[in-house]
Amino acid sequence: MNALQVFEPGSRAVYTIEVAAQMAQVPRRSIVLYYKHGPVAPVTDPAGAGWYFDDEAVRIVRLPFAPLTIAVRRDGVMLIVLTDSLVSVGRDHQVSTLISEAPWEGLYPASSILLPDEDRLYIGMRQFVGEVDLATSELRMLLPSTKFLNKLPDDQERLVRGQYSTGRGSWQSRHPPAGICEELEKKRVMRNDR
Repeated sequence: MNALQVFEPGSRAVYTIEVAAQMAQVPRRSIVLYYKHGPVAPVTDPAGAGWYFDDEAVRIVRLPFAPLTIAVRRDGVMLIVLTDSLVSVGRDHQVSTLISEAPWEGLYPASSILLPDEDRLYIGMRQFVGEVDLATSELRMLLPSTKFLNKLPDDQERLVRGQYSTGRGSWQSRHPPAGICEELEKKRVMRNDR
């Protein structure tokens, strides 16, 4: 018989981090991030024996897209910025999508911070900050004063503004309170004069 058979590992199977990452279709870095923030535990101590995981860990780390940043609430729920969305992962490992089709493709979200009252998440990315109201899952893309931006040629700026104002998140230009820009500019000049 030449029929293909699906490989079903035994319940006691253990995988290296490389194999676990390949099975979950995520980078190894993602598994390490999950380990640091709690939902995934290796079956051995990584410091002593290396990174080995069981089937449960592989199941937990399967997300729809690659994770970029993680913020953790006090109750242990993780808010994970993915390449195309924002999800929460509960202590029970259930994944809930908070924002689908997020407008940050090409903006490379690299950091996120949860406010102390845990009602808003800020996502740092190239020239923007995403502000997420966690009660409503509403996303606003905040834009700093033009003094702080790298200036694009006019045709590229129109393209970017068109791409990110398509309704997949609200585009909102925000400027710091009066006097802040001038104060920051003075500090920058003073630093450069040293």
